[in-house]
Amino acid sequence: MPAWSWNNSFSVSDELMDEHHKKIFNIINDLHELLENDFDELRYISILNDLKEYSLYHFSAEENLLEKLNYPKLMIQKIQHEIFTDKLTAFINKYDLNQEIMSLKMMSFLKEWLIKHILELDMDYKSYLSNKKS
Repeated sequence: MPAWSWNNSFSVSDELMDEHHKKIFNIINDLHELLENDFDELRYISILNDLKEYSLYHFSAEENLLEKLNYPKLMIQKIQHEIFTDKLTAFINKYDLNQEIMSLKMMSFLKEWLIKHILELDMDYKSYLSNKKS
């Protein structure tokens, strides 16, 4: 069962960004499912690397979109993206220290960060995007 599901409350009214966010949700749900069921270390590392790579891809696309639109809070987005990437990298690097504790801490961080990021920071640019596209 997924950790949580995408719904319209997460939509930023940009089809591409919504698709990116859905993909990130799916990757995190894959990770959650793996932790809830039969744990496979190689699959775990693979999912974490997928999450990191896709997040970097998404952050770059989102920042480029916001830069083209002269979004005034772009620097805040960039800083938050960097914090996420640094934290995820730290979890990946510390995995060998205590797998179970690191996995639980990481899932807690991922759920909290993604939901908070989309519902607060990304929603902040939603109306800005709508006005620019009109």
